[in-house]
Amino acid sequence: LAALAIPAFNTVRNTTLEKTIVNDGRLIGAAIQQVAMESGDSECDVTFTAGAGGAASTWVVTSANGGSYPGSLSQGVNGTTVTDLDINTGTFNLDHAQYDNSNTKYGNAQAGTDGLTFTATGVPTPTAVTTTTDG
Repeated sequence: LAALAIPAFNTVRNTTLEKTIVNDGRLIGAAIQQVAMESGDSECDVTFTAGAGGAASTWVVTSANGGSYPGSLSQGVNGTTVTDLDINTGTFNLDHAQYDNSNTKYGNAQAGTDGLTFTATGVPTPTAVTTTTDG
């Protein structure tokens, strides 16, 4: 029975963690768009600050032309600070220490962590899937 339950539990856990990361990414992407629209700047910075004593990490999107938009990440989610992120082509990364991307929708782990890459608009970028057929 455990042989059936443990893999199913891991799949549910990974899906939940992935949805948490994706939701945080979309919130940051919306903030990037808001700052870009209000400041008229096509580039911005996304800065992440680790929470002390187990508290959630925080983020802030800023523009050189002024304007900022702060927020908090979900518990356990971390981000990599990006400077001069271009609204059209920039990307940022989020990860979670317990996230295993081996059986999830967006299979693009970052080097050294299991996380997701997002476009500047907060859309996760999935890795291309290669399929083979027997010939």
